[in-house]
Order: sequence, then C-alpha cells, then structure tokens
Amino acid sequence: MMGISADKLKALRKQKGFSQEELSKVSGIPVMTIRSWEQGSRTPRDIYVIERFCNALEISIDDLLHDELAHAEAMRNSEIGDYEEVRINTLTQSIYDKDNLYGILKLLDRFIDTVGKKRAIEIMEEFANEGN
Repeated sequence: MMGISADKLKALRKQKGFSQEELSKVSGIPVMTIRSWEQGSRTPRDIYVIERFCNALEISIDDLLHDELAHAEAMRNSEIGDYEEVRINTLTQSIYDKDNLYGILKLLDRFIDTVGKKRAIEIMEEFANEGN
C-alpha cells in the first residue's frame, strides 16, 4: 500500500483478529490479493481498495500511512542533515583546535542558552543514556 510494509499489513489484520479469509469477506478484497500484499509481492494502487481495507480494520488511511510518512520525512531530513552534520563536526573540531576543551564548554553554554535549560537537559540525558 503505497510503500507500506507487508509486515505492517499482516500485523494490522492480526491486531483486529481477522484471518485473511475473514478480512476478505468484510472488505470485499479477494483473499489472494490480501495474501499477495502480506507476502510483499503486490501493493494496492487503487484508493478505493485502500479505503475498503481501512474501513474493514476500522482505521483511517492516515493511521495506515502514518509510520511511512514519518519515515519518508525522516529520510528527507537525514539527506538534508548530512551536510549540516559534516558542518557541525568541522566547526566543533575547529573550536576544539582553537580553544581545546574550554572552547567546547563555551559552545555548550551558548547551546544551553539558545535551546533553554529544560530542552538542554533532555538532550543531555538522551546522550548520557545512549548505549545503556
């Protein structure tokens, strides 16, 4: 379904407690079609079929696509972010080379002032807990 994983389709069906046959009866979508979606060999292209699928599972199309849209947005952000990450790393190294650890601490202080103490604490806690 427009890039929705076969595993997600299967999980949604099972979450509702339907077999493929039951979903077929409720939605009017042939069992073989549902099976091919869940195996990943086909994806529906017709919005009316997608709507019938969602109605049968009592979910919105928005709910169905939410994770995929979020993933697509994250991918766009990461593509944009590659340049920014390299730039941040270069600037950080330049500050460190110039002022050693003192420069990094001054930078951290400005960062805290900019994002606010509450958000800075959240970010620092995430960083401190990485790998735990």
